[in-house]
Amino acid sequence: MSAILEGLVSGNDILTQNGYIGIEELKEKDTLLSCCGFGNVIPTKIRSLKKEKYSGPIVEINIEGRKKIKVLPKQVCFSKFDTSGTNYFITLIKREDIGWRIGQETDIRGLNKHHINYEDKHFILDICHDETEANFMQHIYSYKYGIPMTDFEAKNDKFNFPQELLDRIFNIIPTDERAFQVLEDLNMYKDYPYFIAPNKQFGTRLLTLIMFGNKELEEDDKWHPHRIFVNIDHNKINFGKTSLLDPANKSAWNINTTRNDYDEIVNFANVLASFEDLEIIMRSQLTTSTPFFFFPASHIRRTMQMAVYNRKEKVLKEKYVEKVQIKEFSGDIYNIEVENLRNCIINDIAIYT
Repeated sequence: MSAILEGLVSGNDILTQNGYIGIEELKEKDTLLSCCGFGNVIPTKIRSLKKEKYSGPIVEINIEGRKKIKVLPKQVCFSKFDTSGTNYFITLIKREDIGWRIGQETDIRGLNKHHINYEDKHFILDICHDETEANFMQHIYSYKYGIPMTDFEAKNDKFNFPQELLDRIFNIIPTDERAFQVLEDLNMYKDYPYFIAPNKQFGTRLLTLIMFGNKELEEDDKWHPHRIFVNIDHNKINFGKTSLLDPANKSAWNINTTRNDYDEIVNFANVLASFEDLEIIMRSQLTTSTPFFFFPASHIRRTMQMAVYNRKEKVLKEKYVEKVQIKEFSGDIYNIEVENLRNCIINDIAIYT
């Protein structure tokens, strides 16, 4: 039973057109209220509803205002980082063909960190407010799992090792198996890194798909259309047998397009990305502020933000995560698919379906 990875746990309430009901009472004919972009909600139909027995770990996420949800570890949620103040991010970093290391960052976007490789994959193990606590946690993870804290490149290594010795560290230490143990212990998944750090040395090769990302609504639109944009920092991009040039800007290429059908734009993004081996970044414009990322529940950390439905104002706003706990559960779990909007609101918190 523990092979099931996604789903909602019994005991949660779900927002329908007629108010909240227990998820155990939900039927396929019921009409839900779901996010449609920029803080708004509209009625939507359930595509499918399945109930299964489950025994294993679940994630309980507590949000400010005494809101909480209980979901399976790989249930995709919408969340983002608080960049308004100084936070310290304890990171597990993977660089292809070299290995893994334990790091610490204060700029989660990595935009000003010249030493960060664009191709590195980052997993946030903890977020601290205090630098002393952050240094302590970084050392704890390094010592507990035997993963080095040294940088991958000598010119940025605080221990001042030459590159030859750094390479020996990652050749001697089996960082792959030790990093996988960290992810397993924290119920995290290696196919969900937190962010891709841009670096001009390696090229900006990202395709961003934003659910409800188009602010403008046409007369017949019921929800905000979904948007794709591509920004390549060279002037040539190959699509199959066709090479496209941007004559106006010889250092960049921009593509921007929208679709109303979510499944259609996801398929289009996958095809588009395959031509140039682009990295797809998924986001969702649930509120009027910056878009949210798609994260498994077990990857969400305290101080991050989630989209919460305000019952009085009937709009979605950002609220902070106060606590995340892994607990054991045995009982019914529910998998819901929602037509078009692909989300639902559980205990006032928006999640992906």
